[in-house]
Amino acid sequence: MNKDLSKHHIGKIKSAIKNDQGFTLIDIAILLMVVGLIVTPIMQRYHVWEKNQERASATEEQNSAAAAVNAFYHDNGRYPCPADPTLNVTDPAFGEEDINAATGDCLGGTANTQNFDISGTGAGPFVITGAVPFKALNLTMKETLDPWNQKYNYVVTDILTTVGTFAAGSGQITINQINSLEFLAGNNFETCANPAAVPPPPPPPSNTGIHYTLYSNGQDGAGAFTAEGAQPIACPAAGATLDAENCDNDNVFTFHTCASNDTIGANRYDDWFESNAMVAEKSNVPVKTFDTGTDPNDVGTTVGYIGIGNNDPQAELDVIGNIRAERDPTDPTESGQAHASEFCDQNGSNCFDAKSIAGNDPRMRCGSDKGMSGIGSSKAKCSKALTRKAFNCPKVNGQQTYIIQIPSTGEPICGPPPAP
Repeated sequence: MNKDLSKHHIGKIKSAIKNDQGFTLIDIAILLMVVGLIVTPIMQRYHVWEKNQERASATEEQNSAAAAVNAFYHDNGRYPCPADPTLNVTDPAFGEEDINAATGDCLGGTANTQNFDISGTGAGPFVITGAVPFKALNLTMKETLDPWNQKYNYVVTDILTTVGTFAAGSGQITINQINSLEFLAGNNFETCANPAAVPPPPPPPSNTGIHYTLYSNGQDGAGAFTAEGAQPIACPAAGATLDAENCDNDNVFTFHTCASNDTIGANRYDDWFESNAMVAEKSNVPVKTFDTGTDPNDVGTTVGYIGIGNNDPQAELDVIGNIRAERDPTDPTESGQAHASEFCDQNGSNCFDAKSIAGNDPRMRCGSDKGMSGIGSSKAKCSKALTRKAFNCPKVNGQQTYIIQIPSTGEPICGPPPAP
């Protein structure tokens, strides 16, 4: 459009407003076009901001739920059973673990909690899909609903929900992770890189052996259950969308780490998993190493063994490297101290009392006719060879020598005195 013409019409609009005159249809059309040019980029930026806020909210809620699941594990020695997603607040079992009354475990709690038999033989292994059991996790219902008022999905390996069958290496969930945006060139709300600059992606990596996962079905709600327990949109057919894999109630999932795509078609993906980095440690047992005591300055371990510098500790505290007890930098009068009642070998045997080397232990004394040649069996080793009467260092070239070393044999070694 000619700039002079636009200025002419805008001038006419201003004049009409000033003189309280009416507008022509051309004036109104130009005004709407100008407003549209101004508002459109603002709305686009707001749309991006809104998407990012929704994802940030989902991540925070899912991380809170994951922390609650881990805390449940430490208290009970197992993961919680999923809740029945079809229930609403009027049902007494709403938000409770869906447990099979006959067997006392999660498998086959109700027909509404999906159990998937990986082998297809009826013998398992199984994974169970349902809603987050917020009552068992001491969460509120709101904390287990995504930004679109849908229940987060909670998928867990069945044998890890029972104390008697829990085994750390028995996770049965697989998550295929997609990092590239090459196929998402149409409509991206979050990007990791410029799609045009990304080379053809390698086959997506898989994380297998995962114990459990938490995720949202996204804004479209395909396959999700609402807070009221309804499922307005069924799971798409296999291949219809990229995220159809996440609502077909099996043990395999797809997780896109970079972006969402709202374009209708096979590349549509708007699901959101618990973390932006679905890594291998998801398959490990949750570790809660330290708990604070009554005094917040005191901490104690809640697990069996702790390794420092080694991944496979063989004792309550197994350290590869040096342990240093240094002076308190805030108090120069306080020395660094290490407290122990006894010291033992690596097998936990052959111990001796700490008082043997840090105290007044009568077992560490030798009689008046003997000297100490070593320590063994939690007491001093004494030898007559060390008495002054029984052993005197000779003179060498007219210079008196002195005891400078006592080897394991107990026989002193003489030498010149140290330099002043």
